[in-house]
This record gives sequence, structure tokens and C-alpha cells, in this order.
Amino acid sequence: MSGLDDGWDMACQLPKAPRRRQQPYLFAYDIGNPRRARRVLQCLRRWRVGGQLSVHETLLTPALAESLATEVLDYVDCESDRLLLGRLDLRGCAPMFALTQTRPLPPLLGTADAEWPVRFHPGAYLLAYDIRDNRRLKRVQKASARMCAFLQRSVYLYQGGGKPLAELLGELAGLVEHAVDDVRVYPLNAPEDLWFLCGPAPPLAEPGRGAPCRLHSTETFTQPHGIQWAR
Repeated sequence: MSGLDDGWDMACQLPKAPRRRQQPYLFAYDIGNPRRARRVLQCLRRWRVGGQLSVHETLLTPALAESLATEVLDYVDCESDRLLLGRLDLRGCAPMFALTQTRPLPPLLGTADAEWPVRFHPGAYLLAYDIRDNRRLKRVQKASARMCAFLQRSVYLYQGGGKPLAELLGELAGLVEHAVDDVRVYPLNAPEDLWFLCGPAPPLAEPGRGAPCRLHSTETFTQPHGIQWAR
């Protein structure tokens, strides 16, 4: 199974009767000021169903996602903070895969007994981690940076084939402490399902190419389902 061990868990997407048009969205931030970070946490905690310290998994309608993003922007400093929003892919069996998981599975995402997939589909994935030891953290950062684009602290974007991703995750499985560390992978339909709401937007390469693609704008960015922010 591409070098993955028996410690891998999988969170599958759907409650039996999800609300109409609800979709999984991910909010992630890197905020250096503790007061602003607490305000953002309090704002997102109302809608959080799971995640990590600064990565929040939610189930929202597109309109509610826009409203929540606008509210959070009132608490950040766009000159120094980073804030991104991702709409997760529902085409596969799960909007979130957990390599290690120190927190309970999100109740609205449910659980599954299915085996970890033998291979990942080619595409775009977010990689997020909470590592509790500085030595392990540096090793995970180094391994992630080889194959992924840095988005913000502890959050990376992978674009490419499924086999290299599985190999990377197999490598990370040998670097982390499964009892205390937390590593999660989130599939995206495309990199365009990322909004860089605050902070610099990195140049994102097309899968299999080295040239950067169009930058996502933090001023005006339009997506399907009527989502549009003009900030």
C-alpha cells in the first residue's frame, strides 16, 4: 500500500442526510498576534466540526462560507497575517484523510471502515500538520517542502500524481509520533478552490509543470456557485 502503515485512518464525508448545498470548507490561518488569533478562533469555533490548532474544518453553504470569511477578515491584519479558505473535493470517498489523528473524528464527517486507498488520484491536495516536537517538525517541514508549495506555517499544497503523494505520506508516517502528532490531507477539485484572503498568494505551478499559474487575487476572486469576494 505504497509504504503506508496500519496507523492510517480515513474520515469519510457524509452524514446520512446532510443539509442541502452544505459543502466542506477549510479555514487555515497563521497569525502572530495572540489577541487577533484568539478572536479568529472564537469566530470560527462556532462552525468548526474538526481540524487542528489553526486549521478548521467546517460544513457550510457557499453563502455562509462567504459571510464567515468576511467576518474573520475584520479580525486580522492583512499586512502581517495569513488566512486561506479552501473548498474541499466531494468526488471521492472523503474530504479528509488522517495520517495521524490526536483528536476525535469530526462528528458531521462520520467514520468509515474502508481501507486506505491503494493509490491517490492525480490532482491538488492540501497537507496540514500539528507536530509537537521541534526536531520532528523540522524533518516534516523538510520532507513536505521537497514536493509541495508552502502556503503558510504547517500548510502546504501538493499538485501532481497520486503515487508521489502516497510516497510522501509514507515518508511522513515514519517521521511523526502517531500518539501526539496530527497530519491530515485534504483533496481539492483544483487549486482554484483556494482563496488567499489575507497575506501573499504564492505562485502555484500547474501539475507536472514548473511554470507558475495565475495568482489567486485577494481583492476580487470569483468561483462557481455564486461565491465572490471583493475586499
